[in-house]
Amino acid sequence: MGRPSTYSSDRGKAICWSLTEGESLRTICEQPNAPTRTTVYRWLEDNEEFRGQYTRARERYAELEGESLIALADAATPQTVQVVKLQIDTRKWILSKWLPKKYGEKTALELLGKDGRPIQITFDNAFDGL
Repeated sequence: MGRPSTYSSDRGKAICWSLTEGESLRTICEQPNAPTRTTVYRWLEDNEEFRGQYTRARERYAELEGESLIALADAATPQTVQVVKLQIDTRKWILSKWLPKKYGEKTALELLGKDGRPIQITFDNAFDGL
């Protein structure tokens, strides 16, 4: 058997709070007496409670970051508009990866038949006979 886990509920909560406040996992793990990122990733795999807390912390941070886009845009001036555009685009891209259902690109696929009309597909009997 390996070494016992250094995880504790208090350590997990502290990490998640820091994530919610916008601190990166890299920065958190560089602090004295903090676990390594590898250790945190192991906790995420092994501990369902921590995994849920971590996911919610990331979601809360993403929500706050999404709200900050408005403040960034409002603060832009003709002199800073290009820098602000880069900041907004970067944050939008990150949000689309962290919360794709909410901030990701919406895509739709429409199938057309030979006559140019949409094809209707139903799945209630699609696998009959397989």
